[in-house]
Amino acid sequence: LILGNKPAVMTPKPSLPAQKELLAWLEERSFEAGINPTVPIINWLHHVMATRNLAWNTVMSMKSAILALFADTRCITNDPLYQQFIRAGRVETVHHTRQEDYDIAPVLQYFRGLDDNATMDLAILTQKLCWLLGVCGFMRPDDIRCTDVKLSGVVRGKLQLTVVFPKEKRNGQRIIKHITIGGHPDPALCPMKAYTAYLARLDKVDIRVPHPKDPTREYTPLIRFTKDHARPATSTTIAGHMNRVSSWMVPKGSKAPKLRALGSTLA
Repeated sequence: LILGNKPAVMTPKPSLPAQKELLAWLEERSFEAGINPTVPIINWLHHVMATRNLAWNTVMSMKSAILALFADTRCITNDPLYQQFIRAGRVETVHHTRQEDYDIAPVLQYFRGLDDNATMDLAILTQKLCWLLGVCGFMRPDDIRCTDVKLSGVVRGKLQLTVVFPKEKRNGQRIIKHITIGGHPDPALCPMKAYTAYLARLDKVDIRVPHPKDPTREYTPLIRFTKDHARPATSTTIAGHMNRVSSWMVPKGSKAPKLRALGSTLA
């Protein structure tokens, strides 16, 4: 099952530690031939949750990493033992829905104090663009990474972005998501002007590279590495751009909010 799963080769790096840990844990133990594979997986998840006092969301992230090892996850997810384990964990978990109050005024003041989009440092313009897209377009770092410039642009005074293969799916199938963002009268705060200025600053705009989620499909990435415009930036790099700007509005050492949630909350 594992060797026959081609998408497992493309498993994101954050999933690899959990997968390696499970496989090492299995090697240290002996199981009867033909054992239900759900049993050792549930045992391992409960083991790490109990010994490390992990939050349920963390356990679910590890669970997703483990399921990525299987070509057909239904042999696990349809098992009554697995379903009972998931239900039990959800019952024991309590979520606090209170939102933190964030004042974005320091960020707006920071943007207004920068040079014009055409002359400011390209690295700072990149950070500014990522932050504005995250807040105004409710976009994840992964959404920005998967934005296809060839299918995006300014149409009738609005910025229309096409996200190829976002995290969301419909009936288990990948989708192409369209996002429309309006302009802003203040040029320093306008995501549309930041977008057009950023593309104008790139040395190589029309490159075509394999999509990170499907190497058979090519796309033109939006955000590139500052020192090499032919290389698309990763989601981790884009998240770093966002957090650098958000650091202006959170106390030093505090975790920056997710901009997708911040934008919708402010709206």
